Amino acid sequence: MESKQVPKKTKEALTKAYESLNDAEVTREIIRIQLRLLGLVTDKNMVEFINDAIAAIQVA
Repeated sequence: MESKQVPKKTKEALTKAYESLNDAEVTREIIRIQLRLLGLVTDKNMVEFINDAIAAIQVA
């Protein structure tokens, strides 16, 4: 916020947005997104596991 390259109006808008944040809500949102990402990774790993198992069966 000390930068002279950022206009005062922008700094004021950012300060207002920051002050309006609810710490608990931000934390809940971060956890929700982390769980979603974990689910996506798990789903991708499961698909890869199934594809590898199918490939192994086809080779045998």
